[in-house]
Amino acid sequence: MSLKNQVRATKKICFHEKSATMQGSMKTKKNLVAILFSLFLGVGSVAAQETFITVPDSLAGEDNQVRVSGLFAEEIIESELIRPDETSIKFPSKAGKSGRLVQDIHGLHVRSSGQYELKIIRAGHAESTFFHVYPGAVSAYLSTIEIENPSVEADGEAEARFRVILKDAFGNPIPEKKVMVISSRNEDQITTQNISDNTGTLSGKIKSRTPGVATLSAFVEEDGVVLFEKPNLVFYLSDTTLQNVGSGDQSYGEYLKAQLFEEESGEGLAYFSLENINTNPTVNETLTVKVVAKDLNGEIVKNYLGTVRFSSSDERAILPDDYAFTPEDGGEHTFFLALSFQTPGQQTLAVHDLDDFRRSGELPINVSLGADELLEVPSDTGLTLLTPKPGTLRSSRVTITGEAQDGITHVRLQDGEAILIGELEVDSQGNFVYQTAALEDGTHKFKAYDVDSDIESNEITIQIDKTPPADLTIDIPTDQTLEPGQEFEINVKANEPLSGVSVVFQDVLTQMIPSGDGFQVTLTAPLEGGEYPVSIVATDLLGNEGEEPEAGIITVATEVVGEIPVESDQVAPTGVTNVSAQSGDGKITLFWSPAKDNAGIANYRVEFTSVGLDEETPSELTFNQFNLTPDDRTQWYVDELGDDQRYYFRVIAIDQDGNESPASEMIESVTTGAQEFMLSSAPELERSGAGISIAAILIALIGGIGVMMFSRKIS
Repeated sequence: MSLKNQVRATKKICFHEKSATMQGSMKTKKNLVAILFSLFLGVGSVAAQETFITVPDSLAGEDNQVRVSGLFAEEIIESELIRPDETSIKFPSKAGKSGRLVQDIHGLHVRSSGQYELKIIRAGHAESTFFHVYPGAVSAYLSTIEIENPSVEADGEAEARFRVILKDAFGNPIPEKKVMVISSRNEDQITTQNISDNTGTLSGKIKSRTPGVATLSAFVEEDGVVLFEKPNLVFYLSDTTLQNVGSGDQSYGEYLKAQLFEEESGEGLAYFSLENINTNPTVNETLTVKVVAKDLNGEIVKNYLGTVRFSSSDERAILPDDYAFTPEDGGEHTFFLALSFQTPGQQTLAVHDLDDFRRSGELPINVSLGADELLEVPSDTGLTLLTPKPGTLRSSRVTITGEAQDGITHVRLQDGEAILIGELEVDSQGNFVYQTAALEDGTHKFKAYDVDSDIESNEITIQIDKTPPADLTIDIPTDQTLEPGQEFEINVKANEPLSGVSVVFQDVLTQMIPSGDGFQVTLTAPLEGGEYPVSIVATDLLGNEGEEPEAGIITVATEVVGEIPVESDQVAPTGVTNVSAQSGDGKITLFWSPAKDNAGIANYRVEFTSVGLDEETPSELTFNQFNLTPDDRTQWYVDELGDDQRYYFRVIAIDQDGNESPASEMIESVTTGAQEFMLSSAPELERSGAGISIAAILIALIGGIGVMMFSRKIS
């Protein structure tokens, strides 16, 4: 027999002689002889018995499960995952004692939709199977609405084209979704395709006979998702100057709102920026994140005072509680050691304004188990617990999931020695799920047992912590009498790490800042004598809040002259703090924290002077120009400033009786160019300088046509 025929005979024996009932011993000997002979010659390949590979279709970013049977006991093989973009990853695998292999492919590796190939490589021979990853749920953040022409004539015929683009949390386009697009006005007519195409896109048109601003919203019915982005569209009359509105960097809708609601808190907010966070953490790693309110130009909205809420694609993520921004935040707040992720894979972290969910921010977070744990190999017992993930949880209810090999129909779940459920049915796919009742604080050890045998699973240990921070060490100057307006410090520590501490003083909530192994804040004593209580709220890393409603009493002295109390109109306001500036074209906008006064603040005087960019700054500046605010607002802009000039500002508070505070710290800012108006043909809008009052915008509909009028009042 030739060498070639010998090799063929060997392969034939290896792949096709499987019967164990017909001449079993003879064929076993033949197999053994053939294998040894081919190995001796150094040619041919030896394959094991036929393998069966099963990988179900799944959704993007979700863990998927690989099942392989027909392997040798404890056989080492190599698996290769080939993704739609033709990149691949390889990982070693080990079969159990029964010759079965069950492994998880983590969502980290299957976040792109499309067809995947999984190869099982053993003894030089490879077998493949294919599976499909479909897009996940519609992301309200990544999906968008785009308007082709943001302003059209309100004649009932001119149409504005728009398109809705649906994406999941990983940017995959989502086809075949029914979308309802609606306008904020009933008078507008919208026509759309209704169903998204293969690129996740659907197009539409809108027209109207009614002038004004329309806001478009998109609702994905099946997913119950409303897109966060809600663009504005301007319908104008042909005999007005509004047809050019919306063609620049800022839409008319935003411009109109900015003028009508200029004094409202954070009205310029366009989105949130998530900063200073590790975007590649591991499971259970405690993270810090800073949330910054920003306008359309990316500048910080320092007067934002809204409440924000966090959310994540990781349902088990530990997130900060809702937070209300304060004037002291200046539009940005850092949540120290306040969140962590519990599920590996590509996750999202989002934050949005509770009053207007369109104002939001989102960041992708790549969560891993660590370099050595990208793939989990279940235990070889044939009974495996998959969740919960080990670690500390705040939730008292836990979902336990697992899988069992063929033949196990019911399992018993235990928490240590306590039986959670005596008989839990295993489904036809070998999976089981159980949700616990409310668990007590402390350590819990979960394990599964086969009801009909001595097979037991791996053990998962978790810690339940719903207990708020205790043993707070609070340092408050309660043993001294403070002078009116005197500054004092409060320091707080605990017997565990804290994510945040706030203090309530004079009915004002102030966030403390990290200092060493605790938190610290500097406050100002009231101008009127008396006793003032202080309360403290401390939050641990899991978000548990502990409150000390009677943390201490601040005592403030009562000033007297000849045994007669000092009249209130002789007390000056406290100094203005936290002054900052934002440069603009021909103007500079100032922000500051409010001063305090026993009789109330009447207004502020913004003093300024200029120095050329090429000139040296004098050692002493003369503030020879000023603006007076009309009331106690803490935001003001000074315009009609020179091009490319360096300006110095300071702010002085004036109370109801004319008493003036000390001047604030001096700040410096530089203009960026000449001021330009958005509507060159419209009357000039109100300026802060030269005594011009707030702009008034009046929308009047006269008869069948609307006329937009801009007016100003010179005081």
